[in-house]
Amino acid sequence: MRLSYFFGFVLFGSFAVGADDHGGGSGGNLSVNMPDTRADASAEGGGGPDGGPDIGGPVSRQWPTPPLPVPGPAEPMTCAWLDGDNCWKRVAAEIEACAPGATALAPFSDDRRSCTHPDGSRTEFAGPIDSPPSNFQIVDNRIVGADGSPCMTGKILGIGKVLISSATESVIFESDSLLTYKLTCSDGKTYASSGPGVCPQFGAYYLGGKTPGSDLTCDPSAGSCTHELKGTPKGRAVISRCGP
Repeated sequence: MRLSYFFGFVLFGSFAVGADDHGGGSGGNLSVNMPDTRADASAEGGGGPDGGPDIGGPVSRQWPTPPLPVPGPAEPMTCAWLDGDNCWKRVAAEIEACAPGATALAPFSDDRRSCTHPDGSRTEFAGPIDSPPSNFQIVDNRIVGADGSPCMTGKILGIGKVLISSATESVIFESDSLLTYKLTCSDGKTYASSGPGVCPQFGAYYLGGKTPGSDLTCDPSAGSCTHELKGTPKGRAVISRCGP
């Protein structure tokens, strides 16, 4: 969640998701195909079935998330599934409703671990963002409301595996090759981007921002970072922008 993360994980709709206290990058969609360079990876627990506080690194394991899905047998991402009211669209719509969106750039904090938006909401990172930032950032991150309530949480669960949560649901993106991935919904139903029955136009859907994904990408020249979801009810949707 690529997982942006290129999210997010592989070259598929990713999420700008990341790891605590690790630098790194994420890109086009999910950055799951990237090596686990997190300094605290060995200290991380696998996370309980309830998505408890042991999921994540020293910082992000304190961030609560809804229960962790248990993957079931994979079904194909058909055109009807991509076009319909699928689980990712529901999670993305919930995140869009509480996220600051494509507003003016919110300034980074002095420690470059957060930025505060005009509405009082915050984008928080488990580790500092480079200055200037690299193109792709791999770091656990979340968006919280002005009252501290969770809106979006992204955590790397392992190499090529990312958790993206709204306030009420969690989904897991997991890459199984450089160009293919699976998405597991909160009810355990799992959908694959490759194999028999997959939408014949999947590539065109991907290029059009209509496949599930989450990207946290940065512009080194501008010193800014943007978090964008893909495959939402609107297609692409910017949920956060941080900058100088």
